[in-house]
Amino acid sequence: MHENEWAEILRLRFSAFRGVGKFPNIHAQRDMQDRFDLFSTHFVSRDDAGLVCAVRLVPVLEQSQSENLANGFPVPHWLAEGTFMEASRGCSEPRCRGTGHFSNLMQFLAEHARTRGATRLLANCHAEYLSIYRRLGFRTVSEGFHAYGKDDCRLILWEL
Repeated sequence: MHENEWAEILRLRFSAFRGVGKFPNIHAQRDMQDRFDLFSTHFVSRDDAGLVCAVRLVPVLEQSQSENLANGFPVPHWLAEGTFMEASRGCSEPRCRGTGHFSNLMQFLAEHARTRGATRLLANCHAEYLSIYRRLGFRTVSEGFHAYGKDDCRLILWEL
């Protein structure tokens, strides 16, 4: 990934997450990068105006590579029975919400995970966005919890 593209992803994460109240303690776009970015595959979607959405695929080869476990989120113990990956840091430009960009990108990411041997795709989202993820094929696997400055977040799972 080119340095300019990485800067675009961080800029989009920062503006999108600030716009919905996530990560209230982060005050600079460079702080949107974390250790999971180093070994994740990053997916983006563009239109004529530029970058419109991004999401990363985190390969979970061992428990220390799970963002959800590292953050203490309520990951079901049975999840380790299969090979799973995590989708995280999904974000989109407000002007592109509801246009299908993010859904298409998630479907592409799921197919990529499937071809890499994953049988499940784990993510977390705020309850407000559950309907979007359910349309893609995710189901809820946790009760509500606090994450990234938001209450009522849920772990969601897509059986690939």
